[in-house]
Amino acid sequence: MNNYEKNEKYADLMGRLKEAINRDFYYEAIFIEYAILEDRTESLLKHAKLSLTDYNGVPLNLNSNYKKLSIQ
Repeated sequence: MNNYEKNEKYADLMGRLKEAINRDFYYEAIFIEYAILEDRTESLLKHAKLSLTDYNGVPLNLNSNYKKLSIQ
């Protein structure tokens, strides 16, 4: 995904997040926020040249990404 596509994706997600909050769809807002946080932590790991998978090759979840970042 290039920078333009990523920018469009985030603009869409932020618009959906704002609408979900305005309509009191808090459960949907939580999932959108989770997706954004997960993507941002994965990006941080990539830029830090750290692995995005565990020792079994399974992709890390948000909690594991956060722990990996806080240890480094």
